[in-house]
This record gives sequence, structure tokens and C-alpha cells, in this order.
Amino acid sequence: MKKNYFLTLIFTLFISGLSFGQVINEFQPNANGTDPDPASFELKGTPGASFSGWILSVESDPGSQGTIDRASSVTGTFDNNGLLVVTAPDLENPSFTLILVDDFTGVIGSTDIDTDNDGTADDVSSWTTVFDAIGIPDNTGDEAFLYADEIGGTDFSYSGDEPKLVFRDGTSGDLYAVNDPDNSEVYDVNGTEIVALGSFDTSPYDPTFGSLNPTYTLATGPVILTGNLSGNLSYESGSGPSTEGTFTVEGTNLTNDILLSSPSDFEISETSQGTFSSSISLSEGGTGSISETTIYVRLKASLAIDDYSGDITITSTGADTKTISLSGSVYAPPSNSLVITGAYDGPLSGGTPKGIELYVVEDITDLSIYGISSVSNGGGSSAGFVEYNFPADAVIAGTYIYLATESTQFNTFFGIDPTYVNGVVSINGDDSIELYEGGAIIDTFGTVDCDPNASGTTCPEWEHTDGWAYRNDGTGPEGTTFTISNWTYSGADALDGESDNASATTPFPMGTYSNATASTSNNTITGFNAYPNPVKGNSLTVTTSSTEAKTVNIFNVLGRKVFSQRFSSMNKTMDISGISSGVYIMKVSEGNNIATKKLIIE
Repeated sequence: MKKNYFLTLIFTLFISGLSFGQVINEFQPNANGTDPDPASFELKGTPGASFSGWILSVESDPGSQGTIDRASSVTGTFDNNGLLVVTAPDLENPSFTLILVDDFTGVIGSTDIDTDNDGTADDVSSWTTVFDAIGIPDNTGDEAFLYADEIGGTDFSYSGDEPKLVFRDGTSGDLYAVNDPDNSEVYDVNGTEIVALGSFDTSPYDPTFGSLNPTYTLATGPVILTGNLSGNLSYESGSGPSTEGTFTVEGTNLTNDILLSSPSDFEISETSQGTFSSSISLSEGGTGSISETTIYVRLKASLAIDDYSGDITITSTGADTKTISLSGSVYAPPSNSLVITGAYDGPLSGGTPKGIELYVVEDITDLSIYGISSVSNGGGSSAGFVEYNFPADAVIAGTYIYLATESTQFNTFFGIDPTYVNGVVSINGDDSIELYEGGAIIDTFGTVDCDPNASGTTCPEWEHTDGWAYRNDGTGPEGTTFTISNWTYSGADALDGESDNASATTPFPMGTYSNATASTSNNTITGFNAYPNPVKGNSLTVTTSSTEAKTVNIFNVLGRKVFSQRFSSMNKTMDISGISSGVYIMKVSEGNNIATKKLIIE
């Protein structure tokens, strides 16, 4: 009976909820990815009238569906345009349902309007009158847990990202959303991008609090509308064509067909795995319109190793020409000369240091062909989208590379500077990393489609929040495979309370990975030996079977040269007292022959 009572109340609110004249006319959520912060709202009502009410925010995220997690009392007087600008403190990002009500008698963080979490409001007793309600999702799954429609408001469909601005049309009152980033796009409540089908009288991309909102007018002439390209248009040499990317095309008010023309190195088709060609004609069939049509595109087979780009042009008589920018690569087979050897989630301020350790298996003359992408919370493979490419540096076999989010805290904790700094490795102990060479994933840390820290997870073994994970000797790289048993884990919270790695109870085993091949790689110098190893004093002796001139270079784990000496005898005892204790790589060159050896100085 309780359920029926509230459904009756909901139906009553649906009939009367928006009849009081006050509506949410415009609001600006927090920027995508930022913490809760005060948010501005513009209300619309009767010019000169006073207003007193509440703005409520109802959660849509799993585990909190229906909870009123923010509530703010707002008051003021509508100006001559019927506008009132107010502020709601500490507002979360979408997904949520915003509700403008007369009063609120519930408890913030406890009052739940969806007690059985089925996506239907079943307890709206914490207010009496709904003036307006707007539901905003930030993913498709949250659409089921918006509550505005059923209490007299409007729910948006997901349009590809969180909105940075939501506003009502200045004339019609229709709701629109501008996503973050906006990409010059405005969406209606159905998730349809509308700017290409008409125009606004003023810019719709920035807030107009306290001023009249933009008014939209539907175009009367021919219009072509295109969707964004998705897919990775690259392949390894000898295995083309690339996989298929897709985008959409549609048109209204047309007087002729739509013609698509592809650049020379790419080809297009109306059918997946169908016949691909350089052009396609979509027929309007005398109706003046072409419904949304998926177009498939790929990089042609048998191309030379190189990067390729160009634009698909899309035309129709009287319509503005549209373009779809394409890019793809044909890359050499990977050499697998780099491997992920560690990931760390530190205990210092801001959860730093955060980052990864990599090991150079073979000499790399141009490190820029390698790149990193991160995967948060089991979100799935980055699938060809490389977030960070290393600079075009040369690195030698046996050295370690440290990529961190910043350098100050890294140095504080580990006592050295990172090799490179980039935010791509702002990862926690339940996030994954993919290592690319060219366009191919050559190594993976973590199960990319599973969050080890989530409720009911199937991959808890590698979770190391506030700790570390380290690759076992002689394993990797493994391509897209992640083998849990090839890694050692500190466990969660192992670094909590620690001030530096050297004194930690469970220290990150920095620079200790050994690759059986790399430790003696290219050992082609006859009679080569180096002793003692470990070095316990100040002297190191190198011997070979030849009096040919030879050069001894010693590098630290970051690849920086710390010692060099040249001699021509069969053996030489060298003073290395200037080198600190630690793990090093010694590289000896004799003519065209090279020997590489791991060196430990105690």
C-alpha cells in the first residue's frame, strides 16, 4: 500500500509539478574530473516575484541510487527578465537528478527516494511541491537511475560526456546540454547534436547567468550532420588493411544525394567487411532526408611503413561541406625491447610518488616509438589510443626508466629524479598500464577489464593500493596478456606511513629486475670477464683475450654514464671509488664486439 500511495503522489506531482512557474533555467556543473565545489544556478519565474526553495541533488551512481547527497536552500527576487541567479554549495559532478522544490525535511546523505534501487522514486515525502527536475547522466548505465521524468521534470539521454553547461532555450524553454569539452556541439534531451541542424542567436557554449538564454532556430536549407570517428586505423607491416573505424552521416532538407570521398590511402564502405572504395553516394530518394547511416573506413593494405592522414569530404548541393579527419600508421613488427617491470602507488602527500618502472631489454635508438596508456578501474583496453609517447632519446640495454607524475615527491621517496614526468601514470593500485611500440601493445600490467578493488571482483590478486607490484625476473614482455603469477605484490597499504623507500618495511624493489638475456646480451668479446662482482672495494678488473683497444662505460639504472675508461691491454684494473654503491650496467666495446654485464657495487 505504501508503494501505491507514493505512486499516486508522484502522478499528482507530474500533473502539477511545473505549474508554479519557477524552473531551473541554467546551471553549470563542476568541471569534468574536479572535486565538489559551489555551482551557479539561474532560476526563471515571474518578474519581480520573491522566491524561497531548495535545490536537491539525487545520486545516480551504483550503491547510492536515489540518495539525496546535496541540498541547498536558495532565496531571492526575480529580476525584470524573470531571472534569479543563486549558488548551491559543494555540488557533485553528474550523474544526478537536480530537483527544485518548495521545502526539504530530509537528511542530507541519508534520505533515499529510491529505497529498493530499482530506478523508480518510491519515497518523495521530504518535500511537498516540485517546481522543476532535470536528470543528467555521465554514462549510459546511469540513465536508468534518473528520477526527473517521473516527478514532472526532464531526463537527458547520455550524449557522450559530462555536460559543462545545461540551459533552457530563451524562447521555447527546451533543454540543451553543452558537453565538456564542447567541440562546438550542443545536445538536446535525446542526446542528439543539434547545432548542425540549426543555429542559436547568441553563443550557446558559455554561461549567460543573469541574461537571456540563446534561442535556437531550425535550419531551412540543406544540412549534413556527421558523428565522431571511432576506431584505430593502424596495422603492422604485412598484415593490412587496418581494422575498421566508423562514423555516421545524416541529412535533412536535402535537394540532392550526399557524396563521400576518401583520401587516397584510405577506403570506405557502407557495410562492415563489405566492398570498400574511394567514394560512396547516399541517396536521399526524393524525401529530402537521409537517416543516420554508419560508414566504415580503413587504412588500405600493402602500404609502406609510415604515418598516413587525410580528410573524408562529405558534400551535398547547397549544404556546408563536412570533413572527417583520418590518421593511421603502418608500423614495423615490434622488437619488444622494453618491458614494464614495476608500478608504485606512494604514501606521500597526494598519493605520490605514482608511476612505473620499465627495463630496456635491448638498445633503443629512438624511444619515441614507445608509448604508455593507463586504464582506470577495469575500464577496458586503450585499444590503440596512446596517451603519452616518450621523447626521441637513445637508451641502452640493461637500464631502467622511471616515469612518474612529478619529480619532487619521487626524489623525496626514492632519492633520485625520475627519468620522465607525465600525468598518464597517475594510477592507483587498481589501475592498469599498457605499453605500446609503434601501434601495437607489447606489454600490459593489470587486468584491463577488471577492477581488483571493486565489490565482487574476480581479480583481487593484483590489488596494491598504497603499495607496489614488481615483475618477476625473466618474464615479459607479454603483449596484451597479463599473467598475475609473473608479478610480486606488496599488498594494499604496504607503504602507508612510510617516509622513504630505503627505510620502508616493504620497500619497492627498485632496479632489481633481471632479464636473463639482457644481463649478458651481445657477449661476443672473447675472454671477457669483469671482477670482483659485486665490487667490495674501489677496484674493478676487466679482462679480454685481445690487446685491441677497448672502452669501458658504466651506466646507472637511469641510463646516465657515471664512468668511462679506454685501454689497449688484455686486462686493466680501474679505480671506481667515485661511483656510489648500487646496481649498474657495464658496457665494454672492443672493435665491433660488445659485452654488457650487470655490475653491483657495495
